[in-house]
Amino acid sequence: MRVAQRQGGNVARQQLLRLGLSSRAVGRLTAKGWLIPIHHGIYAVGHRPRTHEERWWGAVLAGGDDAKVSHGTSAAAHHLLRPHHRVHVTTPTKRLRPGMANHTATTETVWIDGLPCTTVARTLLDLAGCVPSGVLESAVRQAQVRGVLDLEELARLVLGCPGARGARRLRAILGDPVLLAPTRSKPERIALRALLAAGWPWPRVGAVVHGEELDFSWPHLRRALEVDGPTHDTPLQAARDARRDAKLRGLGWRIDRVRDVDAAAAPAAMRRVVDLGRPASNIDDSTTAAARPRGESAA
Repeated sequence: MRVAQRQGGNVARQQLLRLGLSSRAVGRLTAKGWLIPIHHGIYAVGHRPRTHEERWWGAVLAGGDDAKVSHGTSAAAHHLLRPHHRVHVTTPTKRLRPGMANHTATTETVWIDGLPCTTVARTLLDLAGCVPSGVLESAVRQAQVRGVLDLEELARLVLGCPGARGARRLRAILGDPVLLAPTRSKPERIALRALLAAGWPWPRVGAVVHGEELDFSWPHLRRALEVDGPTHDTPLQAARDARRDAKLRGLGWRIDRVRDVDAAAAPAAMRRVVDLGRPASNIDDSTTAAARPRGESAA
């Protein structure tokens, strides 16, 4: 059944009737186990939902016209957070459907593989009102890393919904450039704060330099800092690091490295490491700029 294939293996009773099936035929298919009720008037075809996406589709169909996944479910669909067993659905009018978290709001819709979702900006605003700060910050950073975060859209949405739950928390994040930088881990964020506190200008975060992605780099100084986790202790990764560092040093770059445990557990030690390699105090601070999306090239 093609309509079900486009909807994660799910179909609504009204869709079956529009396709020409009678109510009696739907009843027979249900009795034989070919149509499995999962919500009122919604059926899984052939088997119960096995994946998150199949469950999301069932919930959207149960929500009716203009329903879309939102909150944590939309965040998972946008690959900002891991999927959660509870499915969140937003509709423009109040509709209570058992087996899911129901929300009422008029929002824009984007489609991911056909699945209607709230926009990234709206998803973050919704999350801000219902998840811990660490989870919210992780979603914001992931959106930045993936290049799907429109800061202007998010700012407009926050300003336009001052009474929304979580708007204040999002405003705090928007005012903290370190949280918006496309770092990949907590040690990298701590290292970035240490760098700024030590007087360094803003680095490029995750920029590609001569074909190599660097955690933090200053192209105008030909300097870079790498924050190394346990994987860098393996012989294969250590050899790769050595080849990459030799390549960049041959091009006039200086590459410094610091252990992630030093950045995560001892910010003061991180500052000392940074200070040891700090450039001359006559750095032109006019070069300070906000971090680019991760992976963007630098000269």
